[in-house]
Amino acid sequence: DPYGGVVRNGRIYGRGACDMKGGVGAALFALEALAACGIELAGDVVFEAVPDEETCAMGTVATIARGYRGDAGLVPEPTRFNLWIATRGLLHGTLTVPGRSAHAEMNQPPWREGGGVNAIQKAAHVLDAVERLTDDWAGREDKRHPLLGTPLVQPTGIRGGTFISNVPERCTIDLNATYLPGNADERGYGAIPRWEIEEAVADATAEDDWLSEHPPTWSWYTDYPPSEIDPQSPIVGTAREVGRELGVDVTPVGIDTTYDGALLTLFADTPSPAFGPGDLTRAHAPDEWVGIDELVLAARLYARAMVAWCGTAAAS
Repeated sequence: DPYGGVVRNGRIYGRGACDMKGGVGAALFALEALAACGIELAGDVVFEAVPDEETCAMGTVATIARGYRGDAGLVPEPTRFNLWIATRGLLHGTLTVPGRSAHAEMNQPPWREGGGVNAIQKAAHVLDAVERLTDDWAGREDKRHPLLGTPLVQPTGIRGGTFISNVPERCTIDLNATYLPGNADERGYGAIPRWEIEEAVADATAEDDWLSEHPPTWSWYTDYPPSEIDPQSPIVGTAREVGRELGVDVTPVGIDTTYDGALLTLFADTPSPAFGPGDLTRAHAPDEWVGIDELVLAARLYARAMVAWCGTAAAS
């Protein structure tokens, strides 16, 4: 049962147990433990538990808009107690390829004479261009990063046609594209890779007589920026040091997907690597789980990190 919260053999099973309710719970428990031990921190700790973490991060955007800031942050993603210090950016868009409806069982005259045009077949031409662009990116130096994978453009959804006997007059393609911090524009977003994608499609449509006069149209609706934190950043050093105290090898790594810390780092001037219990490979899958031992260790790490970062108040 995804909502069962079943405890079995030292694990908690349930949707989001690993990604990332476990980490959020461990962070909250760390704060409660410090209070229970009578430890008064010299600095402030802001605990944020926000909605929309899996899509556009509007919860984190809202906290930033309301003025919440920190000298640094830790995001309790399932990182296996490594530190995510670099992420790729993310573009979501939909491309609509036009055709012309007609009776599918009738041989059609040329389109200039009023014949039908199969939008699905025209979309295949566009998809070839997208695949060639991904191949081109794989061979370019500016698309390489020591901690991140080569960016991709991938079709993730396709819809076309209304009836089996009709030539489809429209085909829409959903595209998911990633990009590196070094490929971002001056604002930190994906205008440059978006332009490359549009140009690749435009070049392909120019080769087709129908598409050159009836070009596809774009709808872009997600641009999640990439981020990168200096491996020598103080928060990275603090997390690694508390790891050493508890026998955990905390290694700075990259993550090819996105997480809310990118927004905190870029727009709240709060460098925020991800650091938490669990393994991302267990997430978004049947029987998702997190180990209770992982949660206990995470709470200990977070408590020590808060004390190390903030210091403790002098006794009155």
